[in-house]
Amino acid sequence: MTHVALKAAARAEDRVGVVDVFGLKPAGRAAALRGPPRYDSIVSLEEGFIKRGGLDAMIGQILADNGSRAKLTRLGVDDRYLFDLGGREQLHRLCGIDEEGVLNAISRVVSA
Repeated sequence: MTHVALKAAARAEDRVGVVDVFGLKPAGRAAALRGPPRYDSIVSLEEGFIKRGGLDAMIGQILADNGSRAKLTRLGVDDRYLFDLGGREQLHRLCGIDEEGVLNAISRVVSA
């Protein structure tokens, strides 16, 4: 998903940054916060269910623990059944976590 985020960010405005949290462990959480507090909004992107204790929950907890007022927008797979068939790229598109979906979410957040 980092590659998708980087491609979308490259097409977005200059105010967009990407933080790769691959392998982020509790000891690295403070380091991860060096970037996000300066942002008013953060978009999390994961190839998994959102609002079920994944990456978005971890980021939300880090923000809350550090008193951040940044608005968190979660992108991932909603907790619903998908009855569509397709490859990984097709399923990403259906869930809005493909490059276009991420770019649209960034545009909504930046313009808000």
